[in-house]
Amino acid sequence: HNDEHQASLLLDTEGGVKVEGIISNTLRIKPLLEMARSDEGHIAHSLYEIELPTVGDPTHRDYAVGNTTGDGNYSSYTAEARSAKDVLYPEIHIVVDSAYAKHFNYDKKSITLYLAVLVNAANLRYKSIQNPRIQLRIVAITVSETEESYLVIPGRDRNQILDEETLIQFNNYYRGKRAFEESDLTFLITGRDMVFYEGGQLQTWVGGYAFVAGMCQDYRVGMCEDRATSYYGVYVFAHEVGHSLGCVHDGSPAESQVPGHRGSQQCPWSEGYIMSYEMKDSRQYQFSTCCQNDIRNLIRQAQWRCLIERKKKSIKKKGFPGQHTSGDNYCKRVYYQEPGIYYDRHYGVQNCKVRCQGQRFHYTIGVVDGTPCDQERKGRLRCMLGECVRRKE
Repeated sequence: HNDEHQASLLLDTEGGVKVEGIISNTLRIKPLLEMARSDEGHIAHSLYEIELPTVGDPTHRDYAVGNTTGDGNYSSYTAEARSAKDVLYPEIHIVVDSAYAKHFNYDKKSITLYLAVLVNAANLRYKSIQNPRIQLRIVAITVSETEESYLVIPGRDRNQILDEETLIQFNNYYRGKRAFEESDLTFLITGRDMVFYEGGQLQTWVGGYAFVAGMCQDYRVGMCEDRATSYYGVYVFAHEVGHSLGCVHDGSPAESQVPGHRGSQQCPWSEGYIMSYEMKDSRQYQFSTCCQNDIRNLIRQAQWRCLIERKKKSIKKKGFPGQHTSGDNYCKRVYYQEPGIYYDRHYGVQNCKVRCQGQRFHYTIGVVDGTPCDQERKGRLRCMLGECVRRKE
């Protein structure tokens, strides 16, 4: 991982080293399993760039406010002290639609590994939240293989779905099912194009939709687009889950239906935090103080006590990539297209970056989590989120 560039890479050493994930804001890497291996048995990889989401004007088009669940018996409830680590783990059931799953040949293992990296990258953004800390956890994954009955299609193009209407039908479809009831949020990731009508015209620019403070409630659902295998949806996923945790857009007023809600009028849209669409500096990876205050408010309310209670084991991978790869291997896998690329041992690990030396150019790149950064390379210090820290036993 690298906090400056928001890198999130998955390293798989089974059957040959495969690297997949996010190298920087626009650069991605994936293995080309359909291509023949090199003479040395190495698996080819593809480096490719994606476009950043287009910056738009302030808009409330990607969220609504549902009815908060309540029976009037919450007045005596106060949030119990959490663990000593003071970390909350919102538990998410992810549903991928058939259009999205098709890009993975409906292979659940591939989809699971991909989603683990995507949520891992989203969690790097959630590390900007303190008191309490927030780390999202996948507790269930549902893969659709046929066209879903809950999709609301506006016309003949079956690749287009109406955002709010589909999300309401999605909620109706899953509500009452075990995975819905046992998770804090059920989230749809779609390979289709989300659209909506405005002034009688079909608009296609929307990329996500959620209900403000929807966690634990009857409308505990959200959705976003993602270009399968690109990790394009990391930003939108983190943004929409932010709505579900109680955040409105920066610059927007409070929602009266959410008890104790403050809103974000004191945090201008133009400052460019996650709950806006501005992307101009490192704040695009962070949540504003207004958003954080509304998340803190939410967990103090009895209706959202589910965020304090841990119910299920999460879907994740143990260990850190840096414990299973070398500098040479890392450079060769990331910059496989560069002939003669090698890890510059003289440069070593500086500020949790290494230098990969090619015949024509050298590349300085952030290392993955767990890479030793002490001078003796014995692992007393390891890079975690771009910082060289003492290893915790």
